[in-house]
Formats: sequence, C-alpha cells, structure tokens
Amino acid sequence: MIDNDLGGRITNLQFGIIISATAAIITLLIGCGAAQVTSTASTEIVGNIGDQIILTPPSNMGSWNLIPDTTNTVDRTLTLTTTYYWGVNVASDQYDGKMKEYSGNGYVADGKVLANPLHVACTGIGGVRGHSLHEVQLTGQDQPLIDAGGWDPVQSGTNCDITFSQIIDQTHGDARITTPGDRYHIVVTFTGFISY
Repeated sequence: MIDNDLGGRITNLQFGIIISATAAIITLLIGCGAAQVTSTASTEIVGNIGDQIILTPPSNMGSWNLIPDTTNTVDRTLTLTTTYYWGVNVASDQYDGKMKEYSGNGYVADGKVLANPLHVACTGIGGVRGHSLHEVQLTGQDQPLIDAGGWDPVQSGTNCDITFSQIIDQTHGDARITTPGDRYHIVVTFTGFISY
C-alpha cells in the first residue's frame, strides 16, 4: 500500500493500473505526433495559344509643311501582325478632328484651330486595295479605317498604306502660327483588334 497526499491509500494493483494508463497515454501522444496528416486536391488547367495583334503605327511627323489653299497629303505605313481576322479603327485626341495650336507642353487655350478636320485613309494592304478600306474624317471617336474580318491573319506582319490629308483653307481662317515654337498639332490613335 502506498499513502497518497489526500490521506488515502493506493493499492499496488491500483498503482500498476495508473502507471500502465499513463504509459498508454504517453505512447498515444507520441504516436499522434509521428502520424502524417495530409489533404489532397487537384487543379485542372486548360489552355490554348491566345490570339494577338501587334500594331506599329505610322511614324511621327514633326515638320509637316502645310501649303495654303490646297489639300496637303503625306503617305505613311502602319504595320500589323495578327493571329486571327482583324480590323483597325482610328480616332484623334480632338473631338472634332481638327489640328490645334500646340506649345510643346500642351494645347494653347484660345489658340488657332484649322477649319477642316484631318482625314486618314488606308489606300492598300500589302499592295492590295479592297472594299473594306476607308477614308475617315477624324473625330474623337473610333471609326473603322479597315473593316473587321475582311483580312486574313498575318503571321509575319503586313504593311497598310496610310495617307493623311489636311485641307488648308485661308478663306475660312486658316493662318500661320506666329508664336515661336508653336505648331499645329493632333494625335491620331490607331486601334487594331481581333474580329471573332
């Protein structure tokens, strides 16, 4: 018999049972720490090579010499590479498509404005003319320059012949800008898109 702190006695049999139970609990706790707990889930991935379009706009024109009382034109090239049927829209940074006086830092408030909007035309694609090519009088809204879906995918790039046309009409107020460093200015944005 063993005396316990509570004033009672524990028999050898009870003591043996307590020791055995304690050993079992310790073994169980150690065994639980060694067990591997896992959770498995899967992610399904589905893919394809996506469509793309790469558009290189015509080069900037830093010194277009506009001649009075005539339609001034300049030819440039827009280049496209696509993986699917495509089209091109065009817009300007001016709501009315008119070139405005620009100081180099921004448009001049109450500056001079040309009387007629700039025109942009696609006159051929890879040397081919088609019914889906347009001449556009610019505005601030996208307009179709090349209709969607009418042209096959172009893996290696093709050239689109672009003509800019600007009427200079002195009888309607078009005048030379005399402020040093100022010029007429407009930004033309070409947007190529895939047509599904």
